[in-house]
Amino acid sequence: ENPEWVYVVDDDLSVREALSSLIRSVGLRVETYPSAAAFLEAERPPGVACLILDVRMPGLSGLELQCRMAQSGPSIPIIFITGHGDIPMAVRAIKAGAVEFLAKPFRDDDLLAAIRNALAQDVQQHASRVVHMVASEPFGNDADRAYAQLAALHGWHTSCRRWKNSSRPCTGPPWSSQ
Repeated sequence: ENPEWVYVVDDDLSVREALSSLIRSVGLRVETYPSAAAFLEAERPPGVACLILDVRMPGLSGLELQCRMAQSGPSIPIIFITGHGDIPMAVRAIKAGAVEFLAKPFRDDDLLAAIRNALAQDVQQHASRVVHMVASEPFGNDADRAYAQLAALHGWHTSCRRWKNSSRPCTGPPWSSQ
């Protein structure tokens, strides 16, 4: 079983610690990174995830990381947080695919709702990739695995629709164990 992961990239240690505590309090796993470069270098487990990303950081900015991730293929849903944002910056981030753009300080409930939405979006992205795999090679060697993943995602997505409107996390789909 793969739990949901929330990755936090922020150069401010106190922000990383506070967000880590909040995210763990609702039963999600969290990994924090002090920079975009550290996030890019890290090996992350497979499964459903989202990224909470500060806009302004030394070195690679949050918006630059979003662009790099988009260029390298399917990326995880991003929630931007910033203490220095403006409307054009928010529009740019959302147009590039961000799930949410929150100005610091933000309410815990707003961030948790954004996390729930981002994780649900990542489930949809995983399902889409599995459907594509099944459709492109319905009789290939991976067909049994793809159908099993699709069935697991369907059941898990049903659970997540109920979870999306609650404060409890749902458990992750078991696709990596196959």
